[in-house]
Amino acid sequence: MFEQNQSADDVIYVAQAISVGPAQRDRFIACLRQYAVPQWRKLKQEGFLSAKHVFETTSVRLPEGSQPAWSFLMLSRLGAGVMPEALFGAERSLGTDEAALCLKGPGIELRRLEILRATPNANYPKPALEAGVEYIVEYIAVRNSPDALNAYRDTVSGMIGPAFGQIVQQEQLYSMFAAETLSVQYAAAQMPEWNQIHIRGYFAAIGLNRSGFDAALRRVNPESGGFDGIFKRLGALRTKPREDVARNLFEIAVQ
Repeated sequence: MFEQNQSADDVIYVAQAISVGPAQRDRFIACLRQYAVPQWRKLKQEGFLSAKHVFETTSVRLPEGSQPAWSFLMLSRLGAGVMPEALFGAERSLGTDEAALCLKGPGIELRRLEILRATPNANYPKPALEAGVEYIVEYIAVRNSPDALNAYRDTVSGMIGPAFGQIVQQEQLYSMFAAETLSVQYAAAQMPEWNQIHIRGYFAAIGLNRSGFDAALRRVNPESGGFDGIFKRLGALRTKPREDVARNLFEIAVQ
């Protein structure tokens, strides 16, 4: 998903969940292409931004209850050593009225803005492709206690991430991204809460390949119980407010 020279784990991200009505969808993407992408490229040239990807939801797999809708996830990877405040300041100084208006107007609403850091040993990035790859975007709410958060991180870093790494290397899965929320800068009313975002890129011709993932988990830790054993334990630690199938809009990616 992301090409990068620095460690995939030593990265800070900014994520924006955005609701765009169907009637505004084409205008929204055209506005980003014309006005926002040149700004993103300038931010990358100046070192504030390392990459920017826009994921568009194609279907919602797993909502929990009634919640506001959103249809885009914009994910920014900061440049090495850049703090979010510096990126936000650079965006304001470089911003144009047209680029700002892409995220405003009837039918367009920012639902959530957050800062994340990569989960160790769980990021296996690749660039966006035009075709053949789809994405699962998981919004995950781990129980907010030190014990639960540490147990979840240990499982993702120690078993799930390395297993995904194996099948990415074997080209049974395209890419893997996992990050933990550091802070929520804004959330619209009635938005669900989460503190992790995971994104898996998978080959549409292969599918999610649960059997390959199960085998990789057992190679990483023969005592893990494989897919069923690990995710049964995780079920006591977290819920998933939402899970989407999405496309990565390669034509407006900065990578």
